[in-house]
Amino acid sequence: MILVGELPPGSRATQDELAQRLGMSTMPVRKALLQLAAEGLIEVSPRRSFRVVQTTADDIRDVYWIQARIAGELAHRAAQVVDGDGLVELAMAHDAFSDACAAGRPADQEAANWRFHRVVNRAAASPKLLLTLRTALRFIPDDFYCLVPDWAPVSERGHRRILDALTAHDPDEARLAAENHVREAADLLLSSFSAKGFWQAPADPTMEVAR
Repeated sequence: MILVGELPPGSRATQDELAQRLGMSTMPVRKALLQLAAEGLIEVSPRRSFRVVQTTADDIRDVYWIQARIAGELAHRAAQVVDGDGLVELAMAHDAFSDACAAGRPADQEAANWRFHRVVNRAAASPKLLLTLRTALRFIPDDFYCLVPDWAPVSERGHRRILDALTAHDPDEARLAAENHVREAADLLLSSFSAKGFWQAPADPTMEVAR
């Protein structure tokens, strides 16, 4: 809700208001809000209300910079060790993604995208790097990319470059392809957020978001 602008920067709400809006009890809402506070997206006030923290374009760039560097390193390592079975699975995931794009099936696109990157990350066999990457990825919700215009064709081309580099067992090219893939996603996301006015705080930052 924060990332798609339903809870704009600077807006406030109580856990009771959000629970009513979401149609659930207050306990899971409070747990989620405290988790978001730990991640820097929510600020908790002494009166048990919550304010959405202003997120800047530079904040998003920083998150994607981290993702790009880690994804590049994972691809670099994977290119040195990926075997025939891994390459076959990677090619199948790429084909499944292409088919889903052509047929306009967003859920299948997301599933194939996840499968593609899982093959690369597992081949790298670097659990601590992968844990750090997953932490950074928490800032982007599941199924979000399918809401971003032009993500599918850009991502399809990025997958192709990564697959070609891994097939050639070229670590340097794999790193470059993976980093560029993440940076392209960041550019699309920033453009989408800008078009929605995501960086604009509400006129009245004390307004309640769930009246």
